[in-house]
Amino acid sequence: MQVFDEFESLSPAQRHYAKTYATGLVAASNKTVAGIARKVLPVQGKRALNKILTE
Repeated sequence: MQVFDEFESLSPAQRHYAKTYATGLVAASNKTVAGIARKVLPVQGKRALNKILTE
């Protein structure tokens, strides 16, 4: 089983940010949305990441 198979039911945009969030949990030392966004997203990505987590 692939790690990201669970994301296949999401829309393409939701899938992108869900994978980004999972990657950020591994890569960022600060596990907040802001910390993850700083580590793995461009500046405008923080809002989109926050949105997917609240949906």
